[in-house]
Amino acid sequence: MTIPNIIANFRAQQLRTAFLKGYSVITQAFEMYHKDTDCSSTDCIASGLFYQEIKPYFKILKLCEHTKDLKSDDCMPKSTTDMKYQNFNKTSRGIQSSMFDDGQFITTDGMLITFEQQASGRKSIFIGLDVNGRRKAPNVLGQDFFLFQLVNKSGRGFILPVGADGTDYSTKTFCSLTSTSRENGYGCAAKALYEPDFFKNLK
Repeated sequence: MTIPNIIANFRAQQLRTAFLKGYSVITQAFEMYHKDTDCSSTDCIASGLFYQEIKPYFKILKLCEHTKDLKSDDCMPKSTTDMKYQNFNKTSRGIQSSMFDDGQFITTDGMLITFEQQASGRKSIFIGLDVNGRRKAPNVLGQDFFLFQLVNKSGRGFILPVGADGTDYSTKTFCSLTSTSRENGYGCAAKALYEPDFFKNLK
């Protein structure tokens, strides 16, 4: 095996391990929240309050709530285009931070976790995960930055990787090798979770 292949495989393993850890942290926090509040679905979560209600269940190093915090490299700016990130196949630089800025913080493990609670339509709730934080590369949707969604099933809610059945973005359209959409990568979390070689095949 050549040195470049060894490096690529090591990087892929690092990203996969961090992704699985981040998903575990998010789901464990959500289950503790559900146990304490007896609420897990979008039907019982008050509009605009999910971030504030679930925040205590994480180990937080830094909050991204004040203007000075949002200007740091650790946090995403609000309601603009965050040029730190690229879409999945790196054909577009800049993602809409309005999808991630209803609440954010840095965990003690160095992960950036973001929240989006939509007020209209399906009132979807999304959790973003940058597995190694905004300061560290690759800063690419579907490579080190992923979306999860609170989905109602059988009378309660579950945190699912976006791209899975019942989530708002499909893997076919939003985890594409050809799409130039800035949202390309939103649907990659399902592939990252269910396909063992997903990270090895990243470009």
